[in-house]
Amino acid sequence: MSYRCVIFDLFETLADFNRDRLPLIHINGEPIHSTTAVVYPLFVERYSQVSLKTFYYAFRESFDEAARLREREEREVSAYERFHLFFQKLEIPVTPDVEPFLAALLEKHMACVAEVIYTPPEHCELLEWLRPKYQLGLISNFDHGPTARAILARAGINSLFDLILISDEVGYRKPHPAIFEAACQALRITPVEAIFIGDSPAVDIAGAKGVGMAAIWLNRTGERLDESIPRPEYTVRCLEEIKEILE
Repeated sequence: MSYRCVIFDLFETLADFNRDRLPLIHINGEPIHSTTAVVYPLFVERYSQVSLKTFYYAFRESFDEAARLREREEREVSAYERFHLFFQKLEIPVTPDVEPFLAALLEKHMACVAEVIYTPPEHCELLEWLRPKYQLGLISNFDHGPTARAILARAGINSLFDLILISDEVGYRKPHPAIFEAACQALRITPVEAIFIGDSPAVDIAGAKGVGMAAIWLNRTGERLDESIPRPEYTVRCLEEIKEILE
């Protein structure tokens, strides 16, 4: 089968999220990698009555609540909405005068996240190799579109894509069919004309196959595919292997 378009996942596919490079805090004597280390010092300037421990647990609970909402409602919960949940956990009303402060905290958090995202040079080279041969697209589950786009720009690969879709901007997350269908519509292709590459069987492979799109599973660790997941057309251990499939 020949394809017109190659569509990539972002995190843990094109770029790696190195969580162990996040700054350290200690809660109850336990070392924890968290953006709390950079966000809390700014937060406590305004809310000095909130301890680091209280802040961290509310921060973590807001992440968990956002995850539950995503699963239950099959939609993206934006980082901005998640920070509202965080303030609710702390019982801090988000009044108009608080909104700019909340936005500053979010910016601090996202800057810290972006710092630990690494795009290997060989992945950039792969995109350069594909670019003359295919339309290129990207579909990413991420709750802050500007940060995802900044990560791509910093790696120098944003201009290589004909389409970049971030779930924060679409409203739906993979594996919801809407985000794949939106990509096809924007690229003016049918699903069978594209092949999707991602690392998550339940999110990337099931989502792509669910709309009739071919899929390549990036399976770096050699894990077994759950029988409930549709089988991808191909499985690779590193992205460079897709050259043999697509050349």
